[in-house]
Amino acid sequence: MSTKQTTLFPPPLRGSSLSPPEQKYLFTLQMLGPLRVGDTTAAPYAEDLPNAGLDPTGSSGQSNQNQEIIYVKKAGGANAWTINGAVGGAVVITSDVFPTNLARFKSDGTNWWRAG
Repeated sequence: MSTKQTTLFPPPLRGSSLSPPEQKYLFTLQMLGPLRVGDTTAAPYAEDLPNAGLDPTGSSGQSNQNQEIIYVKKAGGANAWTINGAVGGAVVITSDVFPTNLARFKSDGTNWWRAG
């Protein structure tokens, strides 16, 4: 059995006075909570969650483990926004009214879990 170890690249902080541990911490925080806002006014829309672990090619060494993505539908009436790839199947956002207009996902490095 072979295993792969995730190797993260150093953060893009040129000339920073931060120590390496602080730089790594800040770099990790950059990937925690991307927000995707969708407008389905024109038509329904479907999107796949990214790979839950290492990038598919393995070339960057970047991992989505512990990443969180929040999807918010801001408008669009009856058109739905479908997010594929989570444990339990596709998640469909049909409302544009808070709090039913959003879906939150968290990666454990292998799967995407609906977290809200």
